[in-house]
Amino acid sequence: MANPSPGIPYFVPAALHPTGTVISTLDGTEAPPLFTPLKIKGMTVPNRIAMSPMVMYATDKEGPNKATPNLYHLIHYGSVVERGCSLIVAEAVAVTEDGRCSPEELALETDSQALGWKPVVDFVHSQGGKIGVQLSHGGRKSSTWALHTSKALTAIGKEAGGWADQPEKIISASAISYSEQDGYPVPREMTKEDIKDVVKKYKEARDRAIEIAGFDFVEIQAAHGYLVNCFLSAASNKRTDEYGGPLQNRMRFLLEICDAVKDNEHPLFVRISAEEWSNNPDAWHMNDTLSLVEALDKHGVDLVDVSSGGIDSNQIKIAHPPGYHVPLARAVKHYVKEKSLKILVSTVGRINSAWLANDIITNEDADVVFIGSPFLKKPSLVWEWAEELNVKVAVSRPIGWPLGIV
Repeated sequence: MANPSPGIPYFVPAALHPTGTVISTLDGTEAPPLFTPLKIKGMTVPNRIAMSPMVMYATDKEGPNKATPNLYHLIHYGSVVERGCSLIVAEAVAVTEDGRCSPEELALETDSQALGWKPVVDFVHSQGGKIGVQLSHGGRKSSTWALHTSKALTAIGKEAGGWADQPEKIISASAISYSEQDGYPVPREMTKEDIKDVVKKYKEARDRAIEIAGFDFVEIQAAHGYLVNCFLSAASNKRTDEYGGPLQNRMRFLLEICDAVKDNEHPLFVRISAEEWSNNPDAWHMNDTLSLVEALDKHGVDLVDVSSGGIDSNQIKIAHPPGYHVPLARAVKHYVKEKSLKILVSTVGRINSAWLANDIITNEDADVVFIGSPFLKKPSLVWEWAEELNVKVAVSRPIGWPLGIV
């Protein structure tokens, strides 16, 4: 008789191996680099494929379950972990409700919002997977229509459940609108007290994520034009105090957040925009990124998640071939090796085949590949990529045994 999976209040046969673990190779050779284990601080994952954070816009706007995960999230994340995904970065959750990018986004401002995650986290753990959550604050991009709507990327006020018509609630590094023509308000420039309070909110959200929900790690969203990114970029940060001006000052807010949320046990990830693709003379570029990565390493960050763009509403249109962020991650990874830093590097963006993903790891362009939308179409992506590379990986027992995976 099968033992029950641990940590969940219903019977699912216990897995014989943690999800995504290599059971064997079909040709008897060593597993390809994509399917080799990786240690991230005190956490070990059996392969190098991670599910990237993707906001689902699937939560109540009002009421007792406002900004709280529900059964949809259990199905969404459960479907990938039981099919071999061993590392999940759950979607962005705002550290304050006013920091949500949309009324349909999740938050971690209350204990009840954290408790909503517990069934999801417990199921992932029951299958041997690891799951973290991305902590975010929308800053000047807060209170917009959900991306799946026809009005996506435009600000909304009280009439549609938003708060963009309440200027005191929209905050940023400086009083510069993301896009006034799209109705984005001019944000209120944060005071030093505001900064101190938001750093505290990140710490409180992190504590709820780890101590109440049971997440294995957190990722700080410092990319894509949201609040932390607006402090980093000289294009959006015109402050004259210790949080503005030189790069060292503009990094201060993020580094204070990192210092507040890190501990000796749980990994800390940070997502960054390595390039802004902007004609603004003050735009952020790779030389800034490399300085930031070195600072993140010194402040105990375990993995830098390399993305790009999002700060400029008139962003330069770039090509998006498969793996289009790999050159950025490669530059970061080379710098990390050159400087003998400990920080790990991930890449994301149209990584659409097992062969491309394996080449990225083989060539040491990154330590982990983050996969987003392909998981939405194929929850069994890790399983399928393993088979394409002649590898058999562990999956949930009820799914695997009829197909000969035991």
